[in-house]
Amino acid sequence: MRFIWIAIAAMMLAPANAAAPRAESYLAFLLNYADTDSERRTDGSAYGATFLYAWPLAEHWQFEVRFTGLVLERGGRGTDFYQQDLGLDVAYRFPKMGGVQPFALVGLSAIRNDVDLDELDDTGAAANAGIGLVTAPLGDHGLRFRAELRYVHDDYLEGMSDMRLGLGLEIPLAGRNAARDERRRRADEDGDGVWDPDDLCPASLPGMRYDENGCMRPNQRIRLDVEFDPGTAILASASRAELMRVVQALRGQPQLRVMIAGHTDSTGDPAGNLQLSRERAEAVATFFVLQGIATQRLRVRGFGETQPVESNASEEGRARNRRIELHFLEE
Repeated sequence: MRFIWIAIAAMMLAPANAAAPRAESYLAFLLNYADTDSERRTDGSAYGATFLYAWPLAEHWQFEVRFTGLVLERGGRGTDFYQQDLGLDVAYRFPKMGGVQPFALVGLSAIRNDVDLDELDDTGAAANAGIGLVTAPLGDHGLRFRAELRYVHDDYLEGMSDMRLGLGLEIPLAGRNAARDERRRRADEDGDGVWDPDDLCPASLPGMRYDENGCMRPNQRIRLDVEFDPGTAILASASRAELMRVVQALRGQPQLRVMIAGHTDSTGDPAGNLQLSRERAEAVATFFVLQGIATQRLRVRGFGETQPVESNASEEGRARNRRIELHFLEE
């Protein structure tokens, strides 16, 4: 009986506020192997199957109605014994751990023991406790692999204790919708490491540092993938998609301030390069303002050719030096 009390204690001590998926109804089919009590006059092994139906009781809790049928092997010593078990269990689903979700259960059942001596056939009460795990959905229909180990004690004769191993599949009755909802719940569209339902800034820019809410942290910079007509501050039309991505991110964090920094290569006059870099930064700022970003949030600076990131001796280096950077400032 110690195994039963361990399972009950685990369920009672589980954190009530632990994150867990919404409870749902499901069917399950398991193949069973049992290590049977030595007093049953069998060879110690039994094989069978379990069918169960479960429905939610609370956020973490489920009822499971279960039927198990077993054949108790006798190893050539006569007719095999048979066992039928109809029970009701209460299961607790723990928070997920690395893609699998452990559970514990306890329950009561009525067990029919059918042996070769008819006068010893009996239907009596039994208690069981178990632990197990289920995997994440295996496909669009939400099928999950389930493995469990149960301790079963029934009152047949002077009491018998068996261990049952079950392996099989859970089939959520919501089917495809459950798997789809689970994928949506786990989606992270902006790649900031925070699932979309919990993301307070769902349009954060990639490659940034984020806080626990999925929002971009200040005191960092990124390079924009924007282009201008050669020698001018006229934004190329191909730059619109990149700039709109930044606009969405800024709309999501209305307190975040930004400095737009323009840079050029060393070709031409330094004074002209300084002017061009500022005009290009102003062109980006104007685009943001036209999309509804408050001017108070924006600062503009031109650095000309004074802050190269690579040598200007090659065309590749000069291309890298011609750039617009966003500096995210303290709010």
